Amino acid sequence: MSRRRKNSNSGKEKDIYDIIAYTIIYGLISLAFLGGIVILWWGEDQTSRYYRFLDFAQNKYNTITNISNVYQSNDGELVYLTGHAHAETKLEDPLFNIKVEGFKLSRKVRYYQLVEYKTKKKDKDSNGSTYSSHYEYSYRKQWTSSPKASYKFYNHNYRNKAKAPIVILKELNLISKDATIGAYSIPEWLIESIKDSQPIKPNLSMEQKSDLCKKLNISCSLIKQTDSGFYIGDDPESPELGDVSITLSYTPISEVSILAQQKGNSFERYNSNKSLNSDDPDNVNLGEIMTGTVEPEKIFSETSDNVTGGSFVTRIVSAILIIISAYLMPWDCFLKHPFARLLINGSKYKQEWSLKTPLRIAGSVMLFIACVFSASSVLSIFKEPRHTHRQNL
Repeated sequence: MSRRRKNSNSGKEKDIYDIIAYTIIYGLISLAFLGGIVILWWGEDQTSRYYRFLDFAQNKYNTITNISNVYQSNDGELVYLTGHAHAETKLEDPLFNIKVEGFKLSRKVRYYQLVEYKTKKKDKDSNGSTYSSHYEYSYRKQWTSSPKASYKFYNHNYRNKAKAPIVILKELNLISKDATIGAYSIPEWLIESIKDSQPIKPNLSMEQKSDLCKKLNISCSLIKQTDSGFYIGDDPESPELGDVSITLSYTPISEVSILAQQKGNSFERYNSNKSLNSDDPDNVNLGEIMTGTVEPEKIFSETSDNVTGGSFVTRIVSAILIIISAYLMPWDCFLKHPFARLLINGSKYKQEWSLKTPLRIAGSVMLFIACVFSASSVLSIFKEPRHTHRQNL
């Protein structure tokens, strides 16, 4: 009798644990499903907001043809101007004796190191019922952005094989603080967004190279000048552990085109709250600079393409969450509910829903597509009238 009671109690405990486990698992699945919908709607909202903002801004900007004068009447307005930029002070890397007239100067350092990778493995016991885990360690030679602490390696043999870098250097990122275009000052936040850069091929004299060796406290035979900086080691074509690669690049001063809001003799980001008279905290901004003479229509077009790319990413993320969670959702339980039986006609619910895997996949995909269209259409319906009204003011 006592054994039966014990077995029944253990069975009840197991049922309770199963209920708790299923509740947690399906709760997480439900959260993933809702999270996917939230991300999707947020992404569609941001995209819709930005498109309306760009449409408004395209009919609102003023063109400054004479950049030698600052027009106070344009203060606070979206302006477009193009011309050759200028900078009084050259950017300098004193360690490598590099001076350039540019918007930006960069020094990137890479170290050829031995890197440890840790992988968790699971093994079945002899009965095949329980698992035991252990870690496997592998080692690979590769370029890294920072030196690796080989003394922490699990395998002592690889600790001895690893080598410290010949020299450890800091990276350098300089931005021009006095760049101008005509009578206007170009702020740093605009310069940071310039993507064009060129490698710097150093041309040190024997005396300058000797000074560099003293600064780094290494043999001059280890320093090689390359097309994009320096290599510290025996042979750039055959790197060895401990070698160091230094890449130098800069963004030259050139013709630029700017689309931003004028603020005195400088610029700031054009804000959707200011343009659409909105107090929405999730406002969007517009402030672009491109090298060369770029027409404003092309700037708007490229900005719109960037927005489309961001929308694509949020749709991919939300699609993964919605489709996978919808596929894993226990629809069987929902359909067995008495209310669901009345809706679908109990006599037809004799087939097992879980066996219809293709249907579940197709239904999950269709659900995601429906969410995309509903989010886009609802946002356009509710927000377009606001935009049209404010544009007419």
